[in-house]
Amino acid sequence: MARADKISCAWLFSDTEMAAFRSWFDDLPVSLSGDSDDLRSWDAAAATLTIAPLTGPDGCLATRILQTGAVASHAASKAFPALARNSVGAVVWLSIASASTGFARIRWTDRAGVSSDVTINLSTGAVTDAGAVVGSVTDRGAGYWRLRLDLSTGIGGADPRLTLIVMAGADTEQFGGAGRSIDVCEVMVRERTGFDLFVRSGSDGCASGAAGGSAWVEMPIATGGGFSFVETRFVGPWSAQGGAGLEWSVTATVESRNA
Repeated sequence: MARADKISCAWLFSDTEMAAFRSWFDDLPVSLSGDSDDLRSWDAAAATLTIAPLTGPDGCLATRILQTGAVASHAASKAFPALARNSVGAVVWLSIASASTGFARIRWTDRAGVSSDVTINLSTGAVTDAGAVVGSVTDRGAGYWRLRLDLSTGIGGADPRLTLIVMAGADTEQFGGAGRSIDVCEVMVRERTGFDLFVRSGSDGCASGAAGGSAWVEMPIATGGGFSFVETRFVGPWSAQGGAGLEWSVTATVESRNA
């Protein structure tokens, strides 16, 4: 192991980034979906849910949703009792890639049973969005597209539900056969707050972060040749000072190892 060095660091955050940093630093609740990468506990419909053989963006696990031979809609879904309140805004983040198909569909079903569908071309990232809920589509590399959806719980008596569907074509949801599948990871579902950047979470729905500064995490540190990712942890508390334009200047001392 390399010697441990103490380094003074400084960051400039927007108001939204500052809220995400607080969640990350203290491992605060950020997601109602639980683990942001392993979706095997979700409800499967005419599909099997396994860990994908290749890792997703940033080396994260991904869950493969693989169709069965039944003529049906092949999907994984999860209900969110914590969002079972009327007219609540929700934000959904997810990253999705083709394992062996050209299209996938993301369906949000609100408390009244009304569904909003987004169909994505997994080759190009182009979306068909009849409900106008897509906030952004970002190329994550290696065939993955990250989507942000801005949604509502609606008015009714049911729990809202998110469903991820393997498609045989842009308009073909019901089909049989074998072999079509999608890989999904980086899922985050939460009540919309305005501070809604993606933060990776664990099975408890809390941010997988610095554990109040005690955890070792990989962090980019400026070096003579650019940035190097090294293992660091915080030494003592961080401090923040508000600036113009809702910017925050954050400073802290970190300890690095294996640099």
